[in-house]
Amino acid sequence: MTMLVGFLLIIGGLLFISDGSSNLESIKILSGVFGGWIGTIIGYYFGQRPVKGLTDRVEDLTKTQTTTIQKYGEAEKELSKTKEEVLKAKASFRKAYETLSELYETTEKEKPK
Repeated sequence: MTMLVGFLLIIGGLLFISDGSSNLESIKILSGVFGGWIGTIIGYYFGQRPVKGLTDRVEDLTKTQTTTIQKYGEAEKELSKTKEEVLKAKASFRKAYETLSELYETTEKEKPK
């Protein structure tokens, strides 16, 4: 803001001090120099907002991705444990079925006819 005021004061001073022919050339040169500075400052200020927002968004997505990967790993471990338990239960049921089948066959043989 201070640069803008300084720019306007310098241009205003040049208009009153110098003659009319070189006035236009001086204004062109100074507006190019100060315009570049002002454009840079404005671009920097307004350019920070979207970059900050995008940076925050990327950080959020990275955290979400990391959390998702961790949860996936935990779910995979849980699934593996569950599969082991199912296989153990299946083996126990198979053994119990075989035992019951043997008992049934034994009782059928001993049954009086």
